[in-house]
Amino acid sequence: LLRALPCRSNRELTELRPRGLSYVLWVYGLLGHNPGTAFLQRVMEKLSRTVPAFDYCGAQGLSGILWSCARFNYDPGEEQVTALLSSAQQHLLQFTPAQLTRLLWACAKLQRRPREEFLQAWLEQARKHLPDFEAEELLLCHRSFNQLNFTEGEALMKPTRDPSVDGPPVPTQRPGVVIAAEGEWRAHCT
Repeated sequence: LLRALPCRSNRELTELRPRGLSYVLWVYGLLGHNPGTAFLQRVMEKLSRTVPAFDYCGAQGLSGILWSCARFNYDPGEEQVTALLSSAQQHLLQFTPAQLTRLLWACAKLQRRPREEFLQAWLEQARKHLPDFEAEELLLCHRSFNQLNFTEGEALMKPTRDPSVDGPPVPTQRPGVVIAAEGEWRAHCT
């Protein structure tokens, strides 16, 4: 199914609702199966045309969409990233630490610094859940804020362990975070 879906016509693709499309992108990212630039572009165009843009995807979908694009080095462009982040900001209260981490990591990977208003709202939500962040999530957020040149976030998300001394992050039950953390750990070691 995952190999066949990118080959489907636009008409068949429109039968999937925004939440379904966002879930499909997340699964591609989770499995490391790149559906190709043309498919990612088609999905992003469809999702950005919903009214309001990227609505109806929920916290899981919004974080998964941008995370999957970043995982496959697909930059959907300033307009679509801004629209997605705008929708995400409206739903930040529903975001879990893993979803907040994926969203921030994707922004850093794509080198798309969100507006200050978004970053402050992100921090406010993260503060509420700070004890719930896993060690690798803190590490990824800290490094992402460093890349985005946002020192307030970098200071808040400072990991309590030093990966250069303590070794790679301990795997969690959240595979999406582990995949990103492993990549970040490899980059740190080289």
